[in-house]
Amino acid sequence: MPQNSNQVWTREQEQQLRDWASAGISATLAAAKSKRSRSAVISKGQRLGLKFMQPKRLTREDKAIR
Repeated sequence: MPQNSNQVWTREQEQQLRDWASAGISATLAAAKSKRSRSAVISKGQRLGLKFMQPKRLTREDKAIR
């Protein structure tokens, strides 16, 4: 289970999510960086009106962020 599971999103975390979406990263990578599930990132992104890039396979570097 992700580390931030069942935690309320802070304004700072919402802004980070906006920044990541505008930078063009995938929901998969945003989930790894935010320590939340991909579903939580997509769900929150939809409520904020964000669109993420299509999911990609995580590289070793991406997995190290987790």
